[in-house]
Amino acid sequence: MDMIQRHLEYADQWVRNGHGLTIKRRAVSTAYYAVFHALARLCADELLGSERETRNSKDYERIYRALEHKTLRSVFQNAPKDNRALRQIGDRVVLLQSKRHDADYLPARHVFSKAESLDLIASARSAVTLIGKLSAEERRALAVRLIIRDRNP
Repeated sequence: MDMIQRHLEYADQWVRNGHGLTIKRRAVSTAYYAVFHALARLCADELLGSERETRNSKDYERIYRALEHKTLRSVFQNAPKDNRALRQIGDRVVLLQSKRHDADYLPARHVFSKAESLDLIASARSAVTLIGKLSAEERRALAVRLIIRDRNP
């Protein structure tokens, strides 16, 4: 099981087996980060390759770490309306990022119910699955959009 799947499994287990507000908040945040890491890996794999030697290189790490939360949100909010796969991923990413922000930064009075937490984890799992089903062309185009900043005049 890779890191992304572990994030999703842990988040699910925490909510199902845990009690209290803190564990649900941690699970929601972790679910978002599973999707974030799936997209970071997509970017690095598409731009540099996914071979083991490549994944252990400093260049791979640089590309992987180049993904920014603000850019991620912007790219998906402005995704082409005619690309259903990107729209589905984007809707989930934007929602999960917003809920992750709530989980990580709002005062303790903000509560996620068990059902809401599990729904958000399921949404993250769905996003990861959809990312894995993108065509080679969609993956490459998404990686470029996520990593390379537009220079508007």
